[in-house]
Amino acid sequence: MFYNLNIKGDEARMLKEYIECSFATRQSQEDIICSVSPIDVQISIELNEPWSSVPSKSETFLHHKHLFEVLPSFFKEKIKSGVNHFAQNEFSLANHTRIFYFQKTSHEFSAYKKIELLVPNHEFKEAIYSLKDYQLENKNDFKKWEVTLNKDCREVFICTHAERDNCCGKYGLQIFNKFKEENSKLEKGRFRIWKSSHIGGHRYAPTFFEAPSMRWYGLFNIEDVPHFLNRVENNFQIENNYRGFSGINSSFVQMAEKELFKKYSWQWDLAQNKNYEIILSDDCSNATVLFYFSFPDANGVVKKIYDIQFEKLITGIASCGSDDSKSVKQYKIVEIIE
Repeated sequence: MFYNLNIKGDEARMLKEYIECSFATRQSQEDIICSVSPIDVQISIELNEPWSSVPSKSETFLHHKHLFEVLPSFFKEKIKSGVNHFAQNEFSLANHTRIFYFQKTSHEFSAYKKIELLVPNHEFKEAIYSLKDYQLENKNDFKKWEVTLNKDCREVFICTHAERDNCCGKYGLQIFNKFKEENSKLEKGRFRIWKSSHIGGHRYAPTFFEAPSMRWYGLFNIEDVPHFLNRVENNFQIENNYRGFSGINSSFVQMAEKELFKKYSWQWDLAQNKNYEIILSDDCSNATVLFYFSFPDANGVVKKIYDIQFEKLITGIASCGSDDSKSVKQYKIVEIIE
């Protein structure tokens, strides 16, 4: 079943009200890789529910307004930044706000640096300005609020923002509950699971990102949650559930990296000395990507070559009940065996 954009009038309006945007995206067979933008910094801030469609309009926003005094400084310095909010849970402390600051490192394929702060609400402005000073001037004034106990913990932020989109509220909450259930069976301290505000791409619901790896996922099947959390067995399968990695700047490299993640699953995180070359076509619409890497327990450099060719455009609804549509380029990716 495909969503037919040629339907007009009352019939189209009724269909748009009925159809779920994530269902339409699944049926369209759109490949969701490259549906995230490269970012230098992701700021995640605790915010009590309920949330308005725009979190800054929530009654609970209050002292968080100082965040918007800081972000223009990042924009001015061409620092690409993202912001999401997460709900209070069992880790929360009364009259305090938890802040995560995930910062891109020098290497394109490395996990981001993770800074976790637990800040008394009346000191929020001071804390958020200290992060600006850290980013722009390399000052470490944030240290007095820093929490280091969880430095090796992976943070999973799942969009459950029903006020923003129905699919996020429905499927995001379902998969959040499954993550919590499965995570309770694992050794404590490996993962923390958070309800998140809108993180983009609600038509890919359920959608989430893991930090500090800064990998983004969407159209995620609930039965894949145990394999996602259990990295030792290496049974997690990348299909059309991976949106990309925030550290990669080139969309062609994103597509090639997905193929390697698909091939090696969690073993791919162990690969070292990752590097690549891009050979663009004359009109820059197609590319050949040569990827080089090695594994700790193997000799020599591994070389993989991917031919990436533009194939077609897929057009679908932008979100639940929306009159807007979105067109996405689709590519055919073929591994070249030398």
